[in-house]
Amino acid sequence: MLFRSLKKSDNFITDGNNQIFLATDGAFKISDDDLKQFANDSHKINFTAIGFGEDEYALKNLETLSNNLNGNFIKIKNKKQANKFLLDEIKRNSVLKK
Repeated sequence: MLFRSLKKSDNFITDGNNQIFLATDGAFKISDDDLKQFANDSHKINFTAIGFGEDEYALKNLETLSNNLNGNFIKIKNKKQANKFLLDEIKRNSVLKK
């Protein structure tokens, strides 16, 4: 779904640094079929899930999604963490290819 849309859009750069940042409270359902499809479509796309809130069950699901996509999961508890963690994540994934 999301990955397929990105790949078909003008925003996908072949051999580029393609990234998706999903920022949410994690309160949504993902079926096993969706997880499999995401994993198949995530080739050459860096995925980072950013979780906000206190719902541990929802955040755990978000972390599972990130793990299944070989991505990163960041749990944000306050504004100070948000600034540091988000900048660190962008720097880690923003590699310039020569």
